[in-house]
Amino acid sequence: MRVEQLSSQETERFLKSRSSGVLAVSMGEIPYCVPMAYGYDGESLYFMVSNTGRLLDYMRAGANTGCFTVFEAGLESDSYISVILEGPVSKVAGHEIMHAASAIERQLRKPKGSLRGLAESSQGSERTGIYKLTIRTRSGRKKTGGVF
Repeated sequence: MRVEQLSSQETERFLKSRSSGVLAVSMGEIPYCVPMAYGYDGESLYFMVSNTGRLLDYMRAGANTGCFTVFEAGLESDSYISVILEGPVSKVAGHEIMHAASAIERQLRKPKGSLRGLAESSQGSERTGIYKLTIRTRSGRKKTGGVF
């Protein structure tokens, strides 16, 4: 088994080449993890939280630090690659909403402007919104060959 740290260039390429991961937030001792599509701009991850649910409840109740994991595991081999990002999570507001929507569109390869209406309607909404994780720490690893 060989586990290596990803270089900053490898980490950047990997984050730009994927479009989903797992967001973890916590309220006290109770963590909650949920798969999310994301947009990435080099400094932050952006994701949409809509309707109702436990994640929105956590966000509205003050869960303001998150951990986001993007990974790929080889189904036919023992290899994997993963990046873990940590930082504060906050609702996006004002002029940043369109920037966030564009980052999500690019990451998901959606037509430019396709999330504009949804992004505009999220302003001032208590039930939906675009959130961001401002990346404070990042680490990446890859494993090639061997046994887990």
